[in-house]
Amino acid sequence: MSEPKLEPLYELVQDLKAGVSLSRAWSKRESMLELEEPLKHRVTKLVNLCRSLGTSPVVALERLLSVARQSEEFNAELQAEWATPRATMRLVVWLPVGFIALAQLLGLPIFQAVSENLLAKVAVISGVLLLLFARYWSAKILAKAKPVETPHAEQIDLVAVALGAGLTFDKALDKVSAVSQVGELLVQERLLARTTGAPIAALALNRAERLRVLTQRQNRLRIREAAVTLMWPLGVAVLPSLILLLVVPLSVGFASPVAQ
Repeated sequence: MSEPKLEPLYELVQDLKAGVSLSRAWSKRESMLELEEPLKHRVTKLVNLCRSLGTSPVVALERLLSVARQSEEFNAELQAEWATPRATMRLVVWLPVGFIALAQLLGLPIFQAVSENLLAKVAVISGVLLLLFARYWSAKILAKAKPVETPHAEQIDLVAVALGAGLTFDKALDKVSAVSQVGELLVQERLLARTTGAPIAALALNRAERLRVLTQRQNRLRIREAAVTLMWPLGVAVLPSLILLLVVPLSVGFASPVAQ
C-alpha cells in the first residue's frame, strides 16, 4: 500500500484533531478511503467501536496509521528478500528447458536419440519426473515461507481502546468480541497492572507491538531459510535431471551409427 492511499486516513485524523465531530468526519472521508480491504475493515471497526464507546478515535487512528506505514516499509523489504527464493524456483523449473532448447539450436542429436533409443527414452522420462518433483518440492518450500499476518494484534489494539474508555478487562474483551487467545496473551499485562497500577491499555498496546515485531522477524527468517533450503531440490533433483535429459541422450546420439 503506497503512501497516497493512506492520505484519506491521515486527513480523517486531521479533521478529528481540528474538532470536527466523528460522525461528520467519518461520513466525509469514508468514501475516500482507498485502502486495501483488511485495513479498511480495521478502520471501520475502530471507528464503530469508538462511536459505541463515545470516545475519540484520534489516538487509535494515529496508531493505526503508524502501524500501516511501518507495515508497508517492512513489506517492501520483505518483497526484496522474497525475490531471491522465487528466482531460485524459476531457475529450478526453467534451467533444464533452457539447456534442451540451446542444445537443439546447436544441432545436437537429442531428439533423434530419444526417438530411436530406448535408453534415451527412459532417461528423458526419468528426467522429466525428477523435474516435476523438484517443482513440487520447491513450491512446498515457498508455501511454508509465505509471510503471515500478526495473530491477534488487531484485536489487542481494539481491547486497548475499550480499556482506555474505562471498561473493565472482561467487558473490554466482550465489547470487541475478542477470541480467548487474546485474554491469554494479556494475562501478564493484567497482573502487572494490578500490582503496579500501570495503565493496562498502554501495556496491551506494547504487547501488540511486540507481537508484530516477532511476526516480522519470523517472516524474514522463514524467507531466508527458504532461500537456502531451495538449494536441495536444485542439487538433488534438477542437476540429475539435466544429466538424464541432456547428457544421456547426447551420449546415445553421438554413439549411434547414424550420428557417426
